[in-house]
Amino acid sequence: METVELIIKIALFILNVSTVAFIVIMIGKWHKRMEGKLNSIQRYIHHVTDCNDIVYINQLEEIKRRLIESERYEEADKISKCIEEEFKRINKYEQH
Repeated sequence: METVELIIKIALFILNVSTVAFIVIMIGKWHKRMEGKLNSIQRYIHHVTDCNDIVYINQLEEIKRRLIESERYEEADKISKCIEEEFKRINKYEQH
């Protein structure tokens, strides 16, 4: 009888160890997959942010060009300062 109990305890121990090992392996794979997805999302967000910055600066340049055409030089100078500030902000962001 003791031998049967010992065999059952060993079998349950092996089953428990296998279950824990399986869970740990699955959590590790899940973690790597989630990390990969997060990195992909981060790259996409960075790309979209870059595109938005390009469009914003392009629009400021167009406004500046139209202000110069209509001889509103003071306002065009203010827009130029905004463009310079945007370039500084972008460069500061890129360095981090």
